[in-house]
Amino acid sequence: MSLKIGTCDPTLNLSSSASLLQEFGQDGWYGPIHEPNQPKKKWYIRTYRIVDYVRRGSGTASQLDERYIRWSVIAEVDKDYLALSWDGFTYSSTADEHIEQRTQFPFWNHIPGFFDELANHCQAQWTHPNLHQLVLHNMWEKYLNKAINGVCYKWKHLRIRAEASGLFINAHSSGIQEIDVRGLQALSQKLAHSVLNILGLSGEAEKISNAEDAILFIAIAR
Repeated sequence: MSLKIGTCDPTLNLSSSASLLQEFGQDGWYGPIHEPNQPKKKWYIRTYRIVDYVRRGSGTASQLDERYIRWSVIAEVDKDYLALSWDGFTYSSTADEHIEQRTQFPFWNHIPGFFDELANHCQAQWTHPNLHQLVLHNMWEKYLNKAINGVCYKWKHLRIRAEASGLFINAHSSGIQEIDVRGLQALSQKLAHSVLNILGLSGEAEKISNAEDAILFIAIAR
């Protein structure tokens, strides 16, 4: 999922989304679909036709057949935001008999263009939110190990793309900063246990957990 915040024209009408139940459809935008109890929220569908090659049969009688995949991106539009969501998948983009490997469909090449298309349709002024502030400050402080309405939220830190105050922790050669925070989390646990053990607080589970979170937050956000 990817989202933007801002305002748009709420009166947009595009191709009928009901037609997608009866036909493959053309590349383009369909909708709106209305939310029954939320009149200001609307849904749109962006379809995109993809050529895929699959092998039929086995042995010497097998052959590559061409088929089409209808990739659908769902747009949730409200008065102050737009959220696009989609499913990833693998496909074969070539009919070369000697290439059997299926690869991930490069959705990242298309999502920015879909944002721009819908912005033009809706006369919208959408911008990306400050995810650093949203995730590492607003959401972290509100939800991390906090009970809200009887629900205790436990975060599981898997991956993050960031550079912490000029501190370059890890990176791939592609140029994308992709930090595996599972290693950082293990380090945070060790540091927290070591410090609290010296202070005679090693038996207090809540203090250990809070110390681990504080150390991890510094490693990621500072």
